[in-house]
Amino acid sequence: MIILSEENAADHDLLTEINPNHRAKESTVIHSTHPQKPNLPLGKAMHLLLNVKPQVFQLAVQKLNKNPSETSTESPVASALLSLEDHISIGLQRFSGVAEPALSPVYNALKEKFLKRSTITAKNESDSAMRLARFLLLESRHRLVFCSLLENELKSTDRRSQLATVLLLDSVVQTWPDIDTVSDINPGLIYSIQVVADMSSNLTRVASASGSQPTLLACTAWDLVWTCSRYVAATLTSSLDQTKSSGSTQLPKIVLIESTFMIDKKKKDTMDTLWKYNESLVSTIRMWHTTMYFTQHLAWHQVLLFLSKAHTLILREDPDSVLVQMAKTWVLMTSALNTKNILSVKPLSQKKKAAILSLKKSGVEAHIEDYAKMVSLVAVQKGLWKNKLGIQTNPVPFSDEEKEEEKQIKAMVTNVINHIPLNEPFDGLGNEIAACLFLVMPHLANHTKLTAGALRILLSLEWDLEGLINMVDYESIIHHLKCIVYQQPEEALLYLTKGIDDSQALKSRFIKSVIESVIDGATQTNISEISQPLMNTLLMFTATTHVACELLIKCMAFLYLPELIARLMKMAYTLDPRQNQVSKGLIAKALLIDKWAGESILLYVDMIRDFKYRKSFSTIFPGSHFTWRSTPADIEPTQAHILQENSANKLEDSDTDKYVMEFISVLGLWGEKAAPWALEAGLKQMVHKTCGSPLDQTNVLVWKTLSFAILGHRSLVWVVMQECSGVMKLQRRWIDDLQNDATTDDLFEKKLYAILTPMIILQALHPTVYECVNLNRQTAEEMKTHLVRCGNNLDNFKVSDDDDSKHSQLCAELLDALSIRLKLTPGLSAIENLSKMLTTKIFGKVSSIP
Repeated sequence: MIILSEENAADHDLLTEINPNHRAKESTVIHSTHPQKPNLPLGKAMHLLLNVKPQVFQLAVQKLNKNPSETSTESPVASALLSLEDHISIGLQRFSGVAEPALSPVYNALKEKFLKRSTITAKNESDSAMRLARFLLLESRHRLVFCSLLENELKSTDRRSQLATVLLLDSVVQTWPDIDTVSDINPGLIYSIQVVADMSSNLTRVASASGSQPTLLACTAWDLVWTCSRYVAATLTSSLDQTKSSGSTQLPKIVLIESTFMIDKKKKDTMDTLWKYNESLVSTIRMWHTTMYFTQHLAWHQVLLFLSKAHTLILREDPDSVLVQMAKTWVLMTSALNTKNILSVKPLSQKKKAAILSLKKSGVEAHIEDYAKMVSLVAVQKGLWKNKLGIQTNPVPFSDEEKEEEKQIKAMVTNVINHIPLNEPFDGLGNEIAACLFLVMPHLANHTKLTAGALRILLSLEWDLEGLINMVDYESIIHHLKCIVYQQPEEALLYLTKGIDDSQALKSRFIKSVIESVIDGATQTNISEISQPLMNTLLMFTATTHVACELLIKCMAFLYLPELIARLMKMAYTLDPRQNQVSKGLIAKALLIDKWAGESILLYVDMIRDFKYRKSFSTIFPGSHFTWRSTPADIEPTQAHILQENSANKLEDSDTDKYVMEFISVLGLWGEKAAPWALEAGLKQMVHKTCGSPLDQTNVLVWKTLSFAILGHRSLVWVVMQECSGVMKLQRRWIDDLQNDATTDDLFEKKLYAILTPMIILQALHPTVYECVNLNRQTAEEMKTHLVRCGNNLDNFKVSDDDDSKHSQLCAELLDALSIRLKLTPGLSAIENLSKMLTTKIFGKVSSIP
């Protein structure tokens, strides 16, 4: 297509070069000051031209173009045409070249006929008037002046004048060949396209001026600009295709230099201008079509993205071969986009859909072809897909043609999704529509695995989520995404959880629903595949969003909790107060999981002691086939997991002590929230765990923290006393060995610490927990000597006349064990002193406790 400007001589000369048949006639009119006298009167000439058969009229035009002087004497029709042009020349001379008064007698008579088509006779007259007007617009030597007249008609406020002009231009477009057959650079076609292109600005204004009502005038103007942009692209790519295949440089303004296509700037400017007008037309069509389905909005958004991308490429002066790719794709993408298809309440017919699906463009990659056709098809299908092709179901069985159609659509959508994200120059296009179609119609992409790029685009949820949810059943989307996560858990969960953002409530709730569905639907076969990715991804976001915390808590039931706690401990070591508090809170939640709530604190205390000993964090790596373990032995290296010490970054003693205290404080949270049965089981085992552990101040801090849990459940003090008393009873022989000095030096300290440990546990508890502990009067009388030795006066102890046989027996046994330790030799004063302190603390009145 050649770019022309009718306001300067250079462009006029260019036109005559392209269409040399008009050179003689142009010279006659433009350069002659004395126009030739017409052979026929104006009325007679027009009457003849309006009543001649179309083929006779066209033959006369062709002959006139070849040899105007000879043809005029042989053909009455040609003579009438020359007379008409002579009358126009005289008018132009009379009115100093002003178009309106010179052409009004001719054009006013014609345009009235354009608008009257109610009967067959009127339609025939209208067609004849259109034919003659097209001659004046495209073939006459006064065509430039006639174009100027039509421009003024479009600019006027008279709707009838605008409609007449639009209908005339539409008749011009109807004469263009099918766009898929445009393969030759036809000068007449090029000029015809240029005429419409030059009027695209006014046509766009006319289309937009109708407001929200799509009138005949507005719709026709809309279609003219839209169709023109397609033919501009088609003739441009056709020119380059021919240059490439032949190596010819004879075509105007197109040359081939070292296999690089060159397109003159005017061509690019025209295409860019038309694409800008198309952007405005998209806004207009959205205003007209108020009942668009969600998928249609996506398709039109893709059109806008494409136009913006094309404009950027032109401004960036990318290679012409890139522009050709965009132009060819535009022809495909807009194949079904006209106002009739768009505004119709019905979807495309099966025949039209088949035509779109069969479109091909040489030089365009298959997945780009499919992307363009997908956009075009979705934009006009209106969401009304039959049966399995969409959300509206139809029990009628598929015909063979419909089965083939479904097969083609599946192949098209799958091909696009497998190539998302698209490569340059189409990067950034197709993401949103491919992702949403994948969710709306999952059966159209029935492959088992997505590419990493497609998965990232699909699960980033960077699109109109609310519109999607409103269109499709919420649960069906959740189910489909859940299946994707099960197929590709590691990548899918990573991309999905990246979208969690407390500031985007709808998006976060949606992601939460998906992951909750994944967790709830987990089975023994896939739990091992999703547990590790869930932990890895959710831990990345716990410090920034509460949704990630909630999801992590929900999936703790099947996570490998030793590893989780170890990682949370490391995360808690930070200057960020939120991350520190959240990590410790999640540790407490992990300790409360039912399947190990009673034993969890044993492992956790070992992990704290390990951290204190190493002054660094350890990493627990789960094996691929670990089994659940809930004993303290889990902390040791096993086949299920290994313990790796990070010795590179040792902590300072002050930091170590600080975080030991912080980690121990988590036990207070566990004690507040744990069920009574878990507290009882945990305290029982913790007594034995402490008694079997090396001498460590950590144990004392642990029991001081646990005493606050006992304060909330006072009956638990009897549990601790029971277990400690049982351990102390079993140590009778060791006491005898120490009393008789029957132990060796290397065993002395071990036995001494073992005897002291249950007493240290009882001493570490807060005094208030013993308020419910009383001595039976009989026991007090029997142990009077011991009590007086510890408290100076029997009145300083809590003595009751109530006979609670169970607790009385426990108190008697514990007091007996303490009295035995009080009788040891002076060399064992530590045991003796602790025995006195415990007797007073447990059984003494509050005022008597030192």
